[in-house]
Amino acid sequence: MSSRNYAWTLGVVLAIGVVLGIGVVDLSAQMNDPRIGTWKLNVAKSTYSPGPAPLTGSQLGADMVSLKRIDAKTTERTDKKGDKVVQVLARVVSQDGKTMTVTTKGTNPQGQAVSNVGVFEKQ
Repeated sequence: MSSRNYAWTLGVVLAIGVVLGIGVVDLSAQMNDPRIGTWKLNVAKSTYSPGPAPLTGSQLGADMVSLKRIDAKTTERTDKKGDKVVQVLARVVSQDGKTMTVTTKGTNPQGQAVSNVGVFEKQ
């Protein structure tokens, strides 16, 4: 094999190795993220004040959502309408990774204070 072909083959093999390595690292990171998976709301363990339980879509009219990772098991979501914060959701996954508690504080469209605690169980 000529040195030119050898160099080209080596380059291709290295490129494939890098791509596969990145894929493995990305997959490993996903597997270690305790929030990834299917979660089902346990209504009996959850509380909603004033209620009702969460609905699909933004009932608050939020036009911006920001997410912040606090630590490996905790994230914070802030929903805003314009410059005004309408709700903050803290998601905390338990040490055993089987339960996720979502605490929501804010104001509903009627101006009432909202204080909800949703308890989700990993499926």
